[in-house]
Amino acid sequence: MIYDIGDKVTLSTVVRNDTGTPVNTPTLVIAVTKPDGTLVAPAPTVTNTAAGGVYTAPVTVDQAGTWTYVWTASGTVIAVEPGQFTVQPSRVLVASMEEFKAHLNRTDIADDLELRTHLAAATDWVEDTIGGPVAPTSFTETHCDVADSIVPRRRPLISVTSVTPYLGTALTTDAYRADTDLGVIVLRWSTGYEYTLVYRAGLSVVPERVKLGGLIVAAHLWETQNGFAGRRNADEFTQTALGFAVPNRARELLAHSTVAGIA
Repeated sequence: MIYDIGDKVTLSTVVRNDTGTPVNTPTLVIAVTKPDGTLVAPAPTVTNTAAGGVYTAPVTVDQAGTWTYVWTASGTVIAVEPGQFTVQPSRVLVASMEEFKAHLNRTDIADDLELRTHLAAATDWVEDTIGGPVAPTSFTETHCDVADSIVPRRRPLISVTSVTPYLGTALTTDAYRADTDLGVIVLRWSTGYEYTLVYRAGLSVVPERVKLGGLIVAAHLWETQNGFAGRRNADEFTQTALGFAVPNRARELLAHSTVAGIA
């Protein structure tokens, strides 16, 4: 499951005795560690929500990354149970959750967290295919062995913030030209071997064909988990560099947005 910064995540566990029977225990505590290595303080309050050893603890997340936690029981049951969950940074997805649920003809909220995960995975594929993010994003990169041009690693190129040679000052705008059509920064004269490039890249508007391709992949991933994958022929899919297959019709929708050497 993927959570967002600001979410209240309810962690839960079931305490069982040596025979596997759920039981209550006199003492159960939880220690939660943030992605930066610090402990949540004070520790989340543990509540016995029902008879039969069911316990929960809420934590409001304020950092992106992997959060870890450890339940520790003592008394009638002595046990330790670790766990983890992921909090993602603020991110624009290839489509909204409302659009994805409409694509699936879903109106309930029962599987929203899982659906969000599948939509995020589909966005990864779209961005890997087009060579950059689905929303304008700032990037800082180091480029070495520069002759007369710099090719940013993310596409499409929107604008250049600065071009700075190693041990030098930022170039003035008359020293280079940003070709946003080709995605190349042409240096009118070279002043160094290594440059730090700050620029913005991404889609200002997500084309409908790109959005539809992402929705098709997200739906395919969801259907695969829910037992529908066998209804289609294997030749309808293409293996991706990300490790999962996508429907060919989704790949074809993004064909004109594909960056050579990336997809």
